Amino acid sequence: MTESYAIPAYTVVEEDELLELLVTQWQDLRVIALDTEFIRTNTFYPRAGLIQVATEDARFLIDPLAIRDVEPLKALLQNPQIIKVLHSCSEDLEMFDSYLGILPEPIFDTQLAGAFLNRGLSVSYKNTVLEMFGEDLPKGEQRSDWLQRPLTNNQLDYAVLDVEFLLDIYVEQRTALEESGKLGWLEEECKRLLAKQRAGVVPSEAYARVKSAWRLKPQQLSVLQRLAQWREQEAKHSDMPRGFLLRDPALMQISQQQPDSIADLKLVEGIHPRIIRKYGDRILSLVEQDNAEELFSELRGPLSRSLGEHVKTIKSWINAQAAKMDISPELMINRKGIETLVYSLVESDEFELPADMSLWKQQAFGNELLELLNGIKERLV
Repeated sequence: MTESYAIPAYTVVEEDELLELLVTQWQDLRVIALDTEFIRTNTFYPRAGLIQVATEDARFLIDPLAIRDVEPLKALLQNPQIIKVLHSCSEDLEMFDSYLGILPEPIFDTQLAGAFLNRGLSVSYKNTVLEMFGEDLPKGEQRSDWLQRPLTNNQLDYAVLDVEFLLDIYVEQRTALEESGKLGWLEEECKRLLAKQRAGVVPSEAYARVKSAWRLKPQQLSVLQRLAQWREQEAKHSDMPRGFLLRDPALMQISQQQPDSIADLKLVEGIHPRIIRKYGDRILSLVEQDNAEELFSELRGPLSRSLGEHVKTIKSWINAQAAKMDISPELMINRKGIETLVYSLVESDEFELPADMSLWKQQAFGNELLELLNGIKERLV
């Protein structure tokens, strides 16, 4: 590993007794930094390979394959007095949820914080460190096998750097957010990240996530709904990636063609013979189910050209408003959210802001957005 900096000293934690001792010491801290390494190439759930912890004066690498008693770690992550600092935490939350059955709380996501400071919504940890501290961190071990044992020195050195700068980033960002009055906004969005992870994907609604599902007719959507729900549930039960069962194109083809025999099912592109042998009869039964009482409406497709002009109007307004607020525009409303707003303008007699809109958004620009949208609606009538 080529270095322009010194690798910090760290302690590898492989014994339950040491973890319990450390957690006892950490319980009095105000803030810790966290990161995780995991593997999920052949599984539905991520498999924990390493948990990195940084305190103000020390670095620790916890080996989840060696630790047997995880209760001290769970107690630490759920201590409401300790802020857990992570960068782009969605996958880490998924890993903690899978490994421990709990989520760290409260959290401070430094990637999200950067967006509230108008540094972009998807800036990597590596680029954040480079921008703020001038250190160019290596990426060499990013895709390595974190379940192998023993881990190499290169892997351990790489892993500890993932938390080395997090607390310094946190201090600078928190100060800037407090001074600009945006800290509460970030805290609300971090709570929403936790709520989203807790909710997960509702199996009965998984069909709406299938690409191009809007092209299907209501009866075909009914078939897709059953297939996607079964795939979600079976993937979780068998701990395998969804695509190992059926990829989205295969789901679409089955929903459109509705095969009624194993021979017809074999004609569907992209289904492995092993899947047909094991699940073929189940798939056919899902296709054949009576769906007369299922009331499926068509999913929304792409906006028409005329309605697309309103997307441009809203997008332009968002960019201007974000510039005034000095935040990344993606924080306000993303493309899908804008399209949903436009559809609502067309479909609703009286337009209101989405019920699930963040409180900080309602307070910061909700009235102005509502005025803009009502103006657009008047032109639609």
